[in-house]
Parts: sequence; C-alpha cells; structure tokens
Amino acid sequence: MTINREIAVVGAGIGGLAVALACAQRGATVQVYEQARALNEVGAGIQISPNGMNVLAALGLADDIRATTMRTSAINLRDYRQGRLVSHLDLLKHGQPAGHYAIHRADFVEKLYQACLATGVSFQFGNDVEMLPSDKRVVIAADGVNSKHRSKFINDEKSTFSGQVAWRATVKNTHELPAISTVHLAPSRHLVTYPLRQGNLINIVAVQERSIWADSGWSMTDDPENLRDAFDDFSPEICEILGRIDDCFVWGLHNFPAEKQWYTGNMALLGDAVHPMLPFMAQGANMALEDAWILATCLARFEGNSDAFAAYQKARSLRVDHVVAASSRNAAAFHLSGVKRSIAHTVLRTADKIAPSVGIKRLDWLYGYDAAKF
Repeated sequence: MTINREIAVVGAGIGGLAVALACAQRGATVQVYEQARALNEVGAGIQISPNGMNVLAALGLADDIRATTMRTSAINLRDYRQGRLVSHLDLLKHGQPAGHYAIHRADFVEKLYQACLATGVSFQFGNDVEMLPSDKRVVIAADGVNSKHRSKFINDEKSTFSGQVAWRATVKNTHELPAISTVHLAPSRHLVTYPLRQGNLINIVAVQERSIWADSGWSMTDDPENLRDAFDDFSPEICEILGRIDDCFVWGLHNFPAEKQWYTGNMALLGDAVHPMLPFMAQGANMALEDAWILATCLARFEGNSDAFAAYQKARSLRVDHVVAASSRNAAAFHLSGVKRSIAHTVLRTADKIAPSVGIKRLDWLYGYDAAKF
C-alpha cells in the first residue's frame, strides 16, 4: 500500500519523526516543520517497551536500537527508606520477546531523524508554522501537549494541574547500577532510576505531590537543592545519587480532557497533541509510535482523508483511554501511605513468592500489542 499524498508534519519530536518516516516509507512526500532551529532534545531517558519495539521493527530500526542500547532486565519496586524490595518483575524470563529498552531521548530522536533523511523526508527548522485546515496537504500535528493546532481547531479546553510535579536529571553511573528500572515508593512521592548509554548514565525522574502549581513545559530549570530537600529521607544510595546532580528540570503534571475528535478537515492530531498522559506507565513515547504506524497505515489504506482519519481514531482511542486510565491508577498506587501502603506491599511480596510471573503477565494487554499487525 502506498500513500499518494503530500504530507506536512508539525513537530520533530518522537511522534512527528516516526509518522514522517512511516509515511515516507509508503511513498508519501513528507515535509516536517519544527519551531526549534535544530534538534535540541535535552538530557532525559525514555523507556521503549515491547509494543514500541514492535513499531520500530516495522520501521526497520529495532536492530539498531538493540545493538546500541541496553535491554532492561527487570522492573523493581522498592521501599524508599532502606531500599527494601517490594516487587520484582523479571522482563527476561516472563516478559515479551521484543524486550524493554531504555534510551537517551536525544539519541533516539537522532536515530529517527537520520532514518527520515535517508528516506527522503525534508525539514524546515526555525519555522513556527501554524498550518490551516485549508492547506492542500495532509497535516499531521505532532506538536506536543501544548499543541497550537488542538487548541485552535479542535478543543481549547484547558488542562488542570494534577497536584504533582516531576523533576528529571541525569548523573554518571558511578554506582554501576544494572539494567533495571527501579521505582522507589514513598507516601505522596516516588522516584525512578534506570541506566542509559550502555550504563554510563543514570536517568532520574522524581515525582512529588504538592499544592503549588507548576508549568507543564519540560524546559524549566530548578535548583537541585529543591529536589534533594523533597527526597532527603530516601535511602542513603538515592540521597548520594541526588547529591551529585548539578542541573535538573521541573515540570507540572497536568490532566487533559479526553479528545472526542482527533481530526478536522485534512488535519489529524498525534501523540501528546491529542492524548497527553501522566508518565506513570512510561508510555508516552510508545503511544506516539503506535499512533504513527497506524495513522500511516490508514492513510495508505483509504483514499479519502476523512475515512483515513476516522479509521485511525477508531483504532486508537479505546486503547489510549485504557493506558491513560492505567497511568492515573499507578499515580495513586505509587503514593500510598499508612495501612493501605502496608497491605499493598505485603500483597506484592507474597505474589512474587507464590506466582512470580503474574505481575508482568497482567500487563500483556499493554506490552503484547503489535500495532504493525493492524
């Protein structure tokens, strides 16, 4: 199937680059518009789960990811005070064959960008373009949580602050942490660590419940002392890691209304532009990859834009709603306190002993999905 259309993609993030590549591979003429003057993804890690790896395999990038990135062997849940193990999810023994991988966002964006160039995608950087529905091309708006296109043409309803803020930072992996994603659980807080760049860096994401509002953008810097103060009762190892942070970013986690309409005229929304979600399932990038493949498939399968967009939304909306809801539930589960926390942790420890595969198998609905089979 080919796409006999000209396509304009707004946004050169993960979703925008993935859909540009998927469309170009199907014969479309694709131009990407990015308001930044160059690719400038700052230091942060992302987790690519098996459902995302399935899309990358279809795009021809999975082998490169596997060759240059460490495979995550497990997800550990630990108590914040002394690091006592609460639950161990073995991703090698019980996980999906496609595997979980952690990669530096800048490295991933560069891989997608180079693949786009090799496939004939053209780019305009420094172009804060606002496409109009009257544009003769297909317009795919992948311009993030603060999408101008969503607010202007589809829904201008504002987000609401979730009561949680997040910090992100990276430090050198002097602790030689293994390829495990660890969630350190505390009342009203949690902190995630995992290694990047062949184990040379540790990626840190820390979340705290608080009433003070914070902006939803990713680029606001913060004094690392604020992060250290918020987590100063965590285990000595975590406090030592936080003590080595020189620079960090902070942003507010916001809830967005569910979109009833993902498209209008000849324009469709993709990724965070249409379904922003809390980060507690590590699925933002993976959902954007799935969107990209299915939207490109629909454009190839249907001649009319309206038919293609309607099929795309039908294929994606229920699954995305499920992931958004699961992410919200995790927010509450990670931050339990008192008796509820004690009971939940006891249940998890017991389940690990009795049926160690159950925890990860419960996520087969998420990780076992293959958008490339759509």
